[in-house]
Amino acid sequence: MGVRSASKRSIRLQMARRDDRGVAQALFSRKEVDAIRPLTSAGALDAVFVFMKDIGFIDALQSFNILGYKRMMLPLAHFLLTYLAKILSGVPSMNALPEVLFSNTALMEMLGFNALILQEGLCRRGSHRRAPGKNPPRPFSPQTVANVLGRFTLQESEALLNRLISLMAKGSLLDRELAVIIDGTDLVVPDDFKDLDACGTRTRIEKIVGKSGQITEVVVVERGFKLVTLFCQRLRIPLAAKIVKINDHESQSTMALIEQAKANLEGRARIAKIYMDRGFIDGPTLHEIDEMGITFVIPSKHTMAVTTDARALAACGSGRAASRQRTVYKGRGKRKLESKLNTELVGLERLCSYDQYAPNFRDHHRTRKNHCPKPINAVLIREWDGRRREPGEELVFLTNGPVDDPFVVFDDYDERSLIENTLHRETKQSFSLGALPKKRANALYAHTYMVLCSYAIIYGYRRYMASKSDSDAALWPPQNPPESQPTTHRAANLRTPPQPFQGVGMARWRRQLAAENADKVIVFLDSAYGIYDLNQLAALTGIRVKMTQTERARIREVLAQYGIDFPP
Repeated sequence: MGVRSASKRSIRLQMARRDDRGVAQALFSRKEVDAIRPLTSAGALDAVFVFMKDIGFIDALQSFNILGYKRMMLPLAHFLLTYLAKILSGVPSMNALPEVLFSNTALMEMLGFNALILQEGLCRRGSHRRAPGKNPPRPFSPQTVANVLGRFTLQESEALLNRLISLMAKGSLLDRELAVIIDGTDLVVPDDFKDLDACGTRTRIEKIVGKSGQITEVVVVERGFKLVTLFCQRLRIPLAAKIVKINDHESQSTMALIEQAKANLEGRARIAKIYMDRGFIDGPTLHEIDEMGITFVIPSKHTMAVTTDARALAACGSGRAASRQRTVYKGRGKRKLESKLNTELVGLERLCSYDQYAPNFRDHHRTRKNHCPKPINAVLIREWDGRRREPGEELVFLTNGPVDDPFVVFDDYDERSLIENTLHRETKQSFSLGALPKKRANALYAHTYMVLCSYAIIYGYRRYMASKSDSDAALWPPQNPPESQPTTHRAANLRTPPQPFQGVGMARWRRQLAAENADKVIVFLDSAYGIYDLNQLAALTGIRVKMTQTERARIREVLAQYGIDFPP
């Protein structure tokens, strides 16, 4: 087995770099170029890869190594970049790689694979087993990529995301203060998963409605893992994530996630608020979060004493009541109906009936005479959008923040559901979270964290592009003002997402980029490439095309940026 030529070895070790000016001057001087390709999906990723290079993530991948990777013919970074390109391009499965990704020569050459590699493949391994006339995998087989991902440990996979978030924080792509959501989603594996001993097992009751309307309860046994993520909704960036067994309690991961996020942020940003569902409720953990100066909001359980206490106090008229109405419309024209939806809340301060909300509760709960829980605030919901709660059935939110205006707590927590509608939904639908490259635990770890990396890269890139067009954002390039100079940052607020994130999901964004690049080509020259529309290419190569005066003026202006005078 050997690499077929030294030229492969010399070119494949680095990604192609974008140099529109240099390649344009070469075209104008009639120099021979290596290739001209339609831009297609490479255009969607070109700017993204430039962004990854700018923040240092490409360099981080090139220096990244794992203990299980011993093959030296191709650097590990190329497999990682190829798999990132697969996820970012929306390629659904490993079997689709040759047809959808490897056949995209523009993209593969941009990743550093030259024409010879794409034509002949990397090595002759397995050539004697191929049928006559069957081409070798170009540049390598999908199974090779899957095998590489199967060599990652859980810690090595997690390190990829941690390094990316650290670079984003270092590049000033995050707000100074962050409001975050913590939540989990199940990663259920199929029955033929090879590492069932590494999975957790969970039993649940599923109700099935028959044709006659009869309800039958069926015991369902699920095996797999749980992905628990600490997520900044405003920026749509996962700051830290843990993969645990599907039967592990989510609250056990809370502090580990917060500590990992703090390490990733490296003091350049601070977690100011955190919102969790009731599955994460744990008194000592909440007390520790409070000691860290982080505001939390979490629903209480109906069986808790503090819930009963809050309901009784509100029934007696204690606390600060607040209400508001919103108007909704149904139907159109003459059938349009207007209705008023009322929401009524009560803010309650300093409740002392949450026994577990105390330091070292697990050590001192047996000596209850000496036990003194810490006071906690609550927001009770009497009515939510016109749905009145019966006395004794009201929802209760617990918080260490102020409740003089209970709607601040209520509105912030109401946004917690967005993690299901953004991170979880998009990673499963647009990033193929459930499409494992290999039915192995290590491959699942690597795939999951690379999906999270891809998600963070896309939304980091979109924030990067938004900042370049917003003179007031002052987010890029990174600024390093003196310590004494005050800096302005947006407040930690989940309800005001940046404009580029409103109404544009990943699938729609991919379609927009494809439409924008429909009339563009990518030109390769040595280790560089340039991107031009067809009129620009015609002008650079001397092809005479009929143009209006407006089009000619635009082309003249563009070529002037490359140091080229438009031909008469």
